[in-house]
Amino acid sequence: MDSISAGDLEKYGYCPLSWWLSRGKDVDNEALRRGVEKHREIEKKLDRAKRNLDQSKGFERAVLWSAVLATIASIAGVILVPGFSIAGDEGNGVSTGGYILAFLALVWLLAASYFLYRAEKMGSKELRNKTEIIITVFSIVAMLLALYSVTYILSPEDTKLATSVEALALMWLVGASLFLYKSLDLFRRYSGDKKRAGVKKGELEYHDSFTRKAQLLRSDKHGLTGRPDYLLKMGDDIIPVEVKTGRVPRGPLFSHILQLSAYCLLVEETYGKVPPYGVIRYGTTEHELEYTPEMKKLVLDKLKEMRERVTSNNVHRNHNRASKCRYCSRRRICPERLDQN
Repeated sequence: MDSISAGDLEKYGYCPLSWWLSRGKDVDNEALRRGVEKHREIEKKLDRAKRNLDQSKGFERAVLWSAVLATIASIAGVILVPGFSIAGDEGNGVSTGGYILAFLALVWLLAASYFLYRAEKMGSKELRNKTEIIITVFSIVAMLLALYSVTYILSPEDTKLATSVEALALMWLVGASLFLYKSLDLFRRYSGDKKRAGVKKGELEYHDSFTRKAQLLRSDKHGLTGRPDYLLKMGDDIIPVEVKTGRVPRGPLFSHILQLSAYCLLVEETYGKVPPYGVIRYGTTEHELEYTPEMKKLVLDKLKEMRERVTSNNVHRNHNRASKCRYCSRRRICPERLDQN
């Protein structure tokens, strides 16, 4: 079975003859060129956003590993304190090192609170969710340091080994704090780039690109392929988004609805889960269109029609609207256009 692209399905939905004339041919059209330029601008912003997101996740993993290692080292340091007991010898005096560790524990708790405050101020639910676990780990480690400082104060015996281990834990905590700062900074940049590209919500899962080959979504079962402008991760759902850069209609056009439904079908086949809806963007206006069994059937029926037209070689205009012909990028070579003299 020959594959049909979602883009060809959109052309067919606009006009079967326009689709037929476009097969294997590049059309030089000013409106199309402007559309390509606008898509390239969006692509650059999404490229930068996705790169920042991926790097942010990498630093986030580094934060978690550093915090885990620091936690392990802190626990080991406590265990290695001679006598490991909070029952100290009052006659031996109080260790200054213990107070230093107590002070450092307080500093780390304040640092954790500061990062949480920054996250709340950014107003991003995604950012808050991502930092809550990290902040919790920071707080636990700070409490372990505080526990060790108490033990240190009450155990004035030789604690060189335990002190060395705690120093290592502090080094990992310093690394974790730097990684956290970098992760938050990259995520902030990602959020800004995403917003400038017109993405209002969700996490960027994938986006199409002119400069590199993006993943081609494919359904061998239905002979359908396509590359949506981008995919958003909304909880457990993957939502396809199609961006239209031309004139803004009063509502979604049939051909665009057909194309978006095709992307929903491809998401269903690729990710194994039916998306509840897809999104069409016209400028700053977004339309969420429910993906129903009826829409899936419509896509499959149109695919069948297209294959039948290819076999019969019998394709004609399907409308009587001169304005539609006027905006068609294939009108100059169309033998059935309505505005011809």
